[in-house]
Amino acid sequence: MASINIIHSPVQRLELQPLPLPLLIQELKILTMPLPELTEHLSSKLGDNLIYRVDPPRSIGDWDDWEERLTSQPSIGDDLIVQMAALSSLRDRRDSLPRELVDWLDHRGYLAGSEEGIADDLGLDLESLTEILDQVRGSLDPPGRFARDLTHCLLLQLTRMGKEQGDGATLLREASEALTSGGYSQAAISLGWTEKRTKAAMDELSRLDPSPGRIERAHPIVPEVALYPDGIRAAVLLEENLPKIRMTPLEWDDSKIDAMSKEGLKVVKDMARRYATKTAVALALGRIQRSYLTGISPVPGSATLEDVGDRTGYCLSTVQRTASSTWATTPRGTMPLSSLFSRPVRARPDMSVAQLRWAIEKLAAEGHRSSRIAKDLGIPVRTVSWHRSKMGK
Repeated sequence: MASINIIHSPVQRLELQPLPLPLLIQELKILTMPLPELTEHLSSKLGDNLIYRVDPPRSIGDWDDWEERLTSQPSIGDDLIVQMAALSSLRDRRDSLPRELVDWLDHRGYLAGSEEGIADDLGLDLESLTEILDQVRGSLDPPGRFARDLTHCLLLQLTRMGKEQGDGATLLREASEALTSGGYSQAAISLGWTEKRTKAAMDELSRLDPSPGRIERAHPIVPEVALYPDGIRAAVLLEENLPKIRMTPLEWDDSKIDAMSKEGLKVVKDMARRYATKTAVALALGRIQRSYLTGISPVPGSATLEDVGDRTGYCLSTVQRTASSTWATTPRGTMPLSSLFSRPVRARPDMSVAQLRWAIEKLAAEGHRSSRIAKDLGIPVRTVSWHRSKMGK
């Protein structure tokens, strides 16, 4: 892997294994951590390790050039309130209910209190609150928000993917306690499964997002991948911007040396997962948006979380979190991978919202009224009027 340069002995191999449930949150941090923080994190983890060391990116001296352009994600509240405004079960009760519900979420996107206590605070009966929560849990993106705990969060994501009866869900429902205390080996014994089957279920869980409400803070923009939509090099990691982990094997047998080796290899595996995930999402988006990236189309075509999830096998939360935290250099400039998403227009599934708004802006500039634009584009007048109001046209 381009970003992990390891010098190792012939008997040592790098293998990716499913993570026990408590370690999924740590894996998410590694996946979404900005590059400047990642370098500091790795140096902190391996600073006293005699076997593994971290080489900072070759381009670290150029990072100051990016600090004038800081990026930050929208707050969890702003993101959710926009989505929840469309839900009739909330809108019909009172306008302030979405914001009141959001106030009960913690930094992970989980409920910060019991449902009984929340119902009492909001002046609702428990049955009404349960109905509301069922609707928002089944509607909001990314899935997993408003969960009661980690297990519930992962089950919500599996349900949205249509895998609520699969092995991953069974592992969570019937063996989460064994998994937490003894890892997948103990879980396999508890379920009567083979170790191979249990590892496969754990691999499914490792693709989920255990913290779908986490808020990113502003950080310098440092591109991590480059998109080359020319059919030859679809996407590559930018080695000069990435920290490298190097290994120097020590010959003597010592318990401390053995512990250092295991600690370093765990960090290497985490990094391998990070770069494999980011490369897979970048490849999928680069292929879907090839026309836009090569200048054939003026704006992105239709690309949804589901499209990338189907191509990569990752759950929607992982795709969303990866795309939002990864910057790429492209023929159109440096941009976050998330900017390559655009949902299809309901009345014209062959057209993305970005393409629709570009067409509306072009036709409006030529003096056409909404009725004429709607006729030319084959969509309802109300759709044109709604998008024009959002565009300020």
